[in-house]
Amino acid sequence: MRYTIKSRKFGRDIDFFASLPNSKNLAYVKVWLEGDGFGDNNCANNSRQICENGSLMGDTIRASKESFENDCRKWWKQYLRNR
Repeated sequence: MRYTIKSRKFGRDIDFFASLPNSKNLAYVKVWLEGDGFGDNNCANNSRQICENGSLMGDTIRASKESFENDCRKWWKQYLRNR
């Protein structure tokens, strides 16, 4: 699964992705924060698991296929508020 948010604040796309869901139909969600100091231009190196309350540390968010886009939007809004 993949979802892209066009960020006006950062002037670039912010990509979210998740692997295939586990047996409970939930997948860990990651965000690609290119240029945010988390690695080089390789998607795997720049990706971070998203966590509750717009954080990159703590209780990780797992999404279903149905909730994936909504969970990404909600996390992004919280992340921006925390910055």
